[in-house]
Amino acid sequence: MAKAREMVTRSSEVTLGLLSRALDHRGEADFQFQLLEALSSLLHWNYRYIFRYGPNEPPVCLFREGGDFHSFDVYLSGFYRFDPFYRLCLNGPQLGVELFRDHTVAERGFQTYRDLLTSEGVSDDIVVMLPDSNGATLVLCWDRAEGQFSTRTMLSLRTYLALANSIHQTHLGTPNANPTAQTDQVSDGLSATRGAPPSLLFDVAVETYSPGNLAPRELQIVRLSLRGYHNAAIAKAMGISHQVVKNRKRMVYDKLDITSERELFRLFLDHIMSDVREDAV
Repeated sequence: MAKAREMVTRSSEVTLGLLSRALDHRGEADFQFQLLEALSSLLHWNYRYIFRYGPNEPPVCLFREGGDFHSFDVYLSGFYRFDPFYRLCLNGPQLGVELFRDHTVAERGFQTYRDLLTSEGVSDDIVVMLPDSNGATLVLCWDRAEGQFSTRTMLSLRTYLALANSIHQTHLGTPNANPTAQTDQVSDGLSATRGAPPSLLFDVAVETYSPGNLAPRELQIVRLSLRGYHNAAIAKAMGISHQVVKNRKRMVYDKLDITSERELFRLFLDHIMSDVREDAV
């Protein structure tokens, strides 16, 4: 017991020391990285990122370490729309610690986003969200390649949440603070602001996606589905009944040799990933 308490004390000293260093960097371009570095001492991670999620704009990546460039470009090209953390921030500035597994599969598009993470070797995701300027949220994110983040890890992050937010608000109050400044550690080649190149934009990919031998109205249903439309919304947009939409979806699935909307998104994701890898050659 005494040894365990000693380890906890030592860990706390390390984290507090790193938070103190972050405080010393308030107003500087690498402040967000210093804050990430401090909280990273509380958990075991494989990949980590810093995002700024605004209510009316695509994510801005301020820093990334690890992970796959191809999948990251796909995420920034439009798949962020299915990220439960991004969607949470659409409601305004957030303060809290969120575990990926706490978001249920009932949420629209959640399965699509989980498939994207799984396909690139991510088994779990945890974020710290801090209110930022102009209604945005600063999101510090960590991924694991195997296993899940423990409840203890989440509680540890929550222990330091108020302090981290206080330091962050102090940073925002400095004259030189630039909430969208990228740190020097941002990897070369990253499409870090405003999404990926135009050829990878989600809207373009959806509009040019033409799987199998589908009729024009069937393609319209596919593209509306990929944009997140429910059957009722598709029916309204196309001026047809809800039952007709269901029937035509069944025909689409038969032609594509799939059985669900999840598999449709999987086909679309594979299509985008293939294009990204070809562009990278």
